[in-house]
Amino acid sequence: MTSPSPETEPRDIPTLALGLCWGLVVFDLILGGTASLWPDGYLALFHPELDAPQIDLIRRMGMVWLVLAAVALRAATASPSTRPRWLLVLAVVRLTEVPADVVYVASMSGASLLSHLLVASAPPLNLAIGLYLYKLSKRA
Repeated sequence: MTSPSPETEPRDIPTLALGLCWGLVVFDLILGGTASLWPDGYLALFHPELDAPQIDLIRRMGMVWLVLAAVALRAATASPSTRPRWLLVLAVVRLTEVPADVVYVASMSGASLLSHLLVASAPPLNLAIGLYLYKLSKRA
């Protein structure tokens, strides 16, 4: 039995990318868990001045972020042979957040200056993360 040649053996991703996947797992678990299970805490951070919050929509977004955490977890724990596929899935879901984040920043109400700054950092971060993961998915 021969071992695979270096040309046919799947390449694994850099340690930085693996750390990024795990960081996304933690971040999305915290964000999604807070919005889903403790929407008042989410409101206190992102919309402290909102008079009539729509708790149902906040909980719904929390569930979306928990799905993002699951995709990041799958990418982080995938074998080298399947990791490129999961990095691509994670890249796509991060990139879909970019236009959603732009609309959120432009239309958010009841937010403090800190809230606006936090949310405004999301589009460029998600864009950079998505493009980086996409690039890795193609070379791995």
